[in-house]
Amino acid sequence: MSNSSNISNSERICACSTLKVEGLCGRVFVGLISITATYPLHKIMFRQMRDGLPLTVAVDQVRKRGLLYALRGVLSPLGMRAVSLSLMFGSYGSCRAFLQTNVHN
Repeated sequence: MSNSSNISNSERICACSTLKVEGLCGRVFVGLISITATYPLHKIMFRQMRDGLPLTVAVDQVRKRGLLYALRGVLSPLGMRAVSLSLMFGSYGSCRAFLQTNVHN
């Protein structure tokens, strides 16, 4: 083997590793944003169901208590969502790459 083919293989491995890390970070970030954006809405819906309140009253109650109250308790779903999205999309990418390299048409 020539030295140029070794360099290109090394570059491919490095590029693949970089893509995996960037993909993981992107998936975690998407999970964090989706939970942070929807958690206060779920809190309002739960308050409506639990207390039988109209939407406007539930929104006013959460708004009066502030943003910190609206996001209290968000860490546990955030962790679960980040891990589950990472595993789901990570396994999808790995399975897809495996199938593309091993299954021939």
